[in-house]
Amino acid sequence: MNDPSKPPPPTPKPRTIFNVPKDEPVDEEVAYVMRKTPPPRPPLPSRITSTSPVEPPPEKELPPPPYVENVVYLRLDTYRALDPSLSSSTSPVSPKTRPAPPPPPVQATVGWNIPSVPPPPRPLPPLPPSVIESDCSPSTSRCNSIDESTGSIDKTELADSFEVLEESMVADGHFICFAGYVTLQTEKKKKRAHARLRNSKLAFYIHEEVDDTQGKAIMGPHNLNDLLFITFIGQNISMYFMHDDDAALVRFTPENEFDSWILMLGESILADMDLLRSSLRGWNSLGRAWTRKGAVGEWKKCVIAMHEHTLYSLENEESLFLTDLRKVHALKFKVDKLDWCSEIKRKGQEGPTLLTLDGSSLAIEADFSVCTKEWKDAIDAMMRRPQNTLEDCRLSSNGVPIAIEKCITFISTHGLELEGIYRKNGNKSKEKALLKLLVDDAWSVHLTRECDECVFAVADVLRQFLRRMETAVIPENLHQDFYAILLESDASIRDSSLIRLLDSLPQVHYLTLRRVIAHLCEVTANSSRNKATIENVAKMFGPTLFYVDSCDVMEKQAEMGQQISVVVLLIHRFAHLFRETAREAASKAVLESAKKDVERKTNKTRAEGMLVSISLWPGENRAFNVREDLVAQEVLTQAFALRDIERDANVEYAVFEVLNEGSLCRRLHEEEKISSIVLDRWLRWKIGGDAYLRVDRDPHPLSRNLMSPFTGKVKVALDGSRWFQSCELRIEGGSTIVMCTLKSLKTIRKWEISDLVVFEGSTRKPGHESALTFIPLSTSGLIDKYTGICVHFKQEDCRIRFLNSVLVMYAMEKPNLLVHF
Repeated sequence: MNDPSKPPPPTPKPRTIFNVPKDEPVDEEVAYVMRKTPPPRPPLPSRITSTSPVEPPPEKELPPPPYVENVVYLRLDTYRALDPSLSSSTSPVSPKTRPAPPPPPVQATVGWNIPSVPPPPRPLPPLPPSVIESDCSPSTSRCNSIDESTGSIDKTELADSFEVLEESMVADGHFICFAGYVTLQTEKKKKRAHARLRNSKLAFYIHEEVDDTQGKAIMGPHNLNDLLFITFIGQNISMYFMHDDDAALVRFTPENEFDSWILMLGESILADMDLLRSSLRGWNSLGRAWTRKGAVGEWKKCVIAMHEHTLYSLENEESLFLTDLRKVHALKFKVDKLDWCSEIKRKGQEGPTLLTLDGSSLAIEADFSVCTKEWKDAIDAMMRRPQNTLEDCRLSSNGVPIAIEKCITFISTHGLELEGIYRKNGNKSKEKALLKLLVDDAWSVHLTRECDECVFAVADVLRQFLRRMETAVIPENLHQDFYAILLESDASIRDSSLIRLLDSLPQVHYLTLRRVIAHLCEVTANSSRNKATIENVAKMFGPTLFYVDSCDVMEKQAEMGQQISVVVLLIHRFAHLFRETAREAASKAVLESAKKDVERKTNKTRAEGMLVSISLWPGENRAFNVREDLVAQEVLTQAFALRDIERDANVEYAVFEVLNEGSLCRRLHEEEKISSIVLDRWLRWKIGGDAYLRVDRDPHPLSRNLMSPFTGKVKVALDGSRWFQSCELRIEGGSTIVMCTLKSLKTIRKWEISDLVVFEGSTRKPGHESALTFIPLSTSGLIDKYTGICVHFKQEDCRIRFLNSVLVMYAMEKPNLLVHF
């Protein structure tokens, strides 16, 4: 019992405590003591319960120990300071976390006699389940997978450090309590308020003395489960909540403990999302929105978080997708309504924000357009960050800064055989303008070759871009390690040491160095033409890879020889030092396959004369070439022999001539030569690209059941006319087609069958199912829609009977009759 005449000792005010619900009512005096006295410290771990508290000297009364903040939300380094037996070696990864509130004084550990025996080694913490990378989320790791990730401090570091952890100490964002003074920004003015985070609710009061159970809040309370979007710029925090079917904006600036506010808000929002919380190392923006991957993907409701250059999309506790925002080509806000989220039906909907990546896309649309715009602004701000380091540059799909990738690709295309590459200078004004464009927006730059000087200018810009960075491709802290490897005489030991040293480079630095050295290997391979030897390019790129413009090169000039030697070594041993990526292996396989195809085609005997392309089946993009002196029957034989096509014995096949985009079709006679069509008639008729030859099934071959002589009523449109007239059509003498009037049978026109080419179909509109078109062989000039004599039959069997009668009577004398039957 405390002496009532003696005032209680001052204690620091707690900032982060568990909100333990009150099960039983208490009187005012006890409640006052509970508000003024810090809660008891958490129970000891079981491994140190055998120790006894340190007894204070009897003649002195020790003051009560200072209050220790909830260990669940302390930084890992701070927590280890409380327990010396926990060293950095007990955790496989010690990530850099956001600064937490100042650590407690050393006296905070007074009162416990902690043994010096270290705990037994513990297994590595498991990785979060099923961290998935989609096609639109390129990996930042060299092994094309996400970096190794440990669980959150709540569930990994503390749980593995204690053998027994009481349920009351398990981190739960729903029980976080945090408070502090902030500047609340309303529409017209700013106001000082006391913000309180309790039970996943955020409220603002006039001052800290107002009881949140009795006093009226200035704003709120807002439930964090209704949070739509949260971000911060500087120390200004902006939050959107769902309120009365609308998005309510809350904007405030903490007076102090800004990092603690960000930490507590994040823990409260992500309380039930262990996979996302364990994967994040911090956040810049958080919220809920609908996402769609690709152009035809399904819209899914996700929790989205953005930290630095990465966008995290959590669909469920088993699916987490990562997108490297540095690899986004373009950001588009106005998209077609067909691409809007069908799950959102609100007045004033403006559509999603579209992120275009290499070979894929990602669409983001929040429930309210204002939140969608906030996501666009947050992503756009990240993409517009100054490119002062390689890590901040916009990247290509292979993880190399896009400005460097474009320059190297341009030089590889236009400058490999150009004498003086990397030795001759380009136009200085063009170099300056091009460098500015690449720094501002490299994705929108299209490099074109106007002259050789343009190639030299791009080569200079490549080195200038690398030199303008704050940190060189090979950081200065690794220079001496690279120089030391040059002293190793054993090649195998030197290579293994160099591989380990290269693997210690930051990710973007490693990929950039690899791309540059691969390019230099390509340049020096053509040294017989471009005069660029390994020693020459090493002299140009040694200082470029080791230093930047901000360095004092004069002081480091003594090391230039070593730098050149390192670049020479990297070029000579490139294939052994840098591992082949999956993309390069796939490209190499495609190239080898193409080379084999070229060699196989080159070894074939070249056909004599002209080759003619023959299509296979309508609607299929398949074709083969034949000599122009073959006849139709030989073309059929080659089609089934060379193309390995199964031939149905019950189906008749033929070669067809197709004109006017398929409107006219004619079956070739078995003995008709290809040259008589392609090199003779098509040239006289000035046939364009809409004519071709095709191997196909014969839809109506010669039928012995329809062999009677033909005469009957038809409709005919004469050559050059669009109007049809009814008349009688018959064959006289087996060689002449006669057109007569219906009643008097007076002859109107006559045509010799040998002077006509008969096609199935019609070019006149509207078409007719049973139509024939007779085109005279003497026709010269372009075939148009009114060319030839068009005949409409009443029924299909009438048309077939007409063709059969012509064929049967004259097949023996005129085997090359140009009739389709």
